[in-house]
Amino acid sequence: GIRGAAQLLAEDAPNKEALKCAEIITREADRLRSLLDTLKQLEPFAEEVFELIDIHELLMEIIYLESMSKTGASVQYKQNYDVTIPPIQGDRNALKQVFLNLIQNAAESIADKGQVEVSTRWITEHRLKGQNSMSIEIRDNGCGIPPDSLEKIFNPFYTTKKEGSGLGLFLAYQIIAKHGGAIFIDSEVGAGTTIKVFLPISEV
Repeated sequence: GIRGAAQLLAEDAPNKEALKCAEIITREADRLRSLLDTLKQLEPFAEEVFELIDIHELLMEIIYLESMSKTGASVQYKQNYDVTIPPIQGDRNALKQVFLNLIQNAAESIADKGQVEVSTRWITEHRLKGQNSMSIEIRDNGCGIPPDSLEKIFNPFYTTKKEGSGLGLFLAYQIIAKHGGAIFIDSEVGAGTTIKVFLPISEV
């Protein structure tokens, strides 16, 4: 409704200033719609959306797409997967959004040519909710995250990016938690960042 009204105002704008204001309202309405679409991901997952997912296939698809992007073209991607890990149960689209965000963040942290390493392994030290588990590790040698920012990194609307919404990592945390997993970040300024995502492996 707001967007439609702004478009009508733009069509009959009496001057350039009024037209500019109408265009701003339209852009902000689009931004709020995008924000609401993002927040919908916080809704509880319906059981029927869960499916068996080959996590390695998903990661390779994301890395391929990122390597073709403007940011990722100058980054060297290294992949080290434990192929004995079976498919996991989950929401494919939600998990794709999580790892796309994490891998994009890793690539964007690299000012010049650098490396992003993505690896998987079985977790034998502990179980998640009584189930076997795996880890997906995303390591970069980028600029790193300052300690004060690291403490707030999962807070909603907190961002260090000029054009960021501050919801990417917050949503990633929520989505992984809803899959029965956990996510941790370790970082050192000037040395890089390591993100570890733990997910349960359902026994089928």
